[in-house]
Amino acid sequence: MTSRREIEYSIAAENRLESVLAGVWREAIDEVVELTSAGAGIAAMRSAIRRIVSRPALRQRLRGVARLIVSGMVSQVSGILSMPISPALPRLVRLSESWENRTLSGLRGLLIGARRGDDRLRTDGRWPSLLDIARKARARAGSIKESVAELSREANMAMRRIRVVARAESLQLGASANRVVQRELGVTHYTWRTRRDNRVRDKHRRRDGRRFAWADPPSDGHPGEPYNCRCVAIPVLKKR
Repeated sequence: MTSRREIEYSIAAENRLESVLAGVWREAIDEVVELTSAGAGIAAMRSAIRRIVSRPALRQRLRGVARLIVSGMVSQVSGILSMPISPALPRLVRLSESWENRTLSGLRGLLIGARRGDDRLRTDGRWPSLLDIARKARARAGSIKESVAELSREANMAMRRIRVVARAESLQLGASANRVVQRELGVTHYTWRTRRDNRVRDKHRRRDGRRFAWADPPSDGHPGEPYNCRCVAIPVLKKR
């Protein structure tokens, strides 16, 4: 699971999700800038962004990302255990659907903010939403032209957060799929494996190579469950 193949799988999923989220962010920026230029209010911007996030095509793209992540994890775990399992397993399907819903909800929070439960992609609300940026640009600027210029500058700078979000979300779904597949195949314990680089948390570095039970998670959760955790759970094979 820490082979070159696994690393490539993670990067592919992360890049694909980043592309989807970045596309939505850019489209929302263009819409908000156009509405700001026309002198429209925040309510009009909010409605426009909701239309963008509600498009069926966006959910379909997220579903494609989920399929890539889940099928990749299924392939790896079943290969290690030499036990076949289908990505269409009901628990995996429900997991993917839940991830799609939460990612869409979080994306609304990233763009609109305010609504309870929509701040998941904003790391507890520490990042301003796109509408927050629009409000501040309007309040500080002396003219519509100045407001548009500041909005465009600040919103494009905020694009950097998309990579962080894409990495965290792809890791989270991969970790959840790993757990589901192992439990379905009867695995009770796993070995904690870090990426073994200077970005690993100290707490997780101390767990590297140690065995844990799925039924008894560490204080901050199983590998991949803490925010932006890149660690993986390697299934412990049962003795025959």
